[in-house]
Amino acid sequence: VLLILCLVQYFESQLRAKEKEYDDMTKTVGDYSIEVNNVPPSLQCREQLADWFEERFGVVADVALCYNDGVIIKLFGKHADIINEFTISKVTFSKAVKASARAKTCNKLQRLQTILDKSTMQMLQTAQRHNHGKRYCVKAYVTFELEPQ
Repeated sequence: VLLILCLVQYFESQLRAKEKEYDDMTKTVGDYSIEVNNVPPSLQCREQLADWFEERFGVVADVALCYNDGVIIKLFGKHADIINEFTISKVTFSKAVKASARAKTCNKLQRLQTILDKSTMQMLQTAQRHNHGKRYCVKAYVTFELEPQ
């Protein structure tokens, strides 16, 4: 048992060493990028951030910004799901031959229309009150042309 444990530990250490060696040989975008938190209000666009970093650290290849609109994006996703279900129900209604099937689908369409209206209002209200309508950058990823030293 002790021999097996020693072999496992040996192979683990060899695997870690090979992993580090491979990582050092391979260049990825992560080797040239940094994450920036607490982006100041004066640097809220890509060009401003790129200029600021280029003045201090070298040529910037790209800047990706993350905004404070995650809540609204989730609402849009839910809204899209409702629209999709509504569309499917409309197709089902148009293909229904029996009166009972059409009535059942019609009731579903009415329920979905109510849900869709509520979803639309919720999105509008959330967008209006979300940070008082101000959209701002909460995080940025800056990628340089050359690997930072």
